[in-house]
Amino acid sequence: MKRSDDLLARLDDIDWAALGHAYGSAEDVPGQLRTVCGPDEEARESAFRSLFGNIFHQGTRYSASPYAVSFLARIAVAGPVGARADALSNRVALV
Repeated sequence: MKRSDDLLARLDDIDWAALGHAYGSAEDVPGQLRTVCGPDEEARESAFRSLFGNIFHQGTRYSASPYAVSFLARIAVAGPVGARADALSNRVALV
C-alpha cells in the first residue's frame, strides 16, 4: 500500500456528494485531497487553495468541513513533506 493510500484510507467511504461546501456538493473534495498528496507541487498548491476555499470560505464551516479536517490532520502529520505545513495551516483555521 502506498503512503497516500494510508493517509486517505476510508476517503471513499464518505458520501461526499451528500455533503456540502461553499459552492455546493462536496463531491470534488476527494479529488482535491488526492491531489494534495500527489507529487506535483503546483497542482498540490492549487488543490489546497480550492479545498480551503470550499470548506472554509470566509470563515464559514460546512457539512464537509469536519470530514476533510480529519484527512488534513493526517496529511499534516505524515503527508508529503511539501504538503505538511499547508495542511496544518488549513486544519488550524478550521478548528
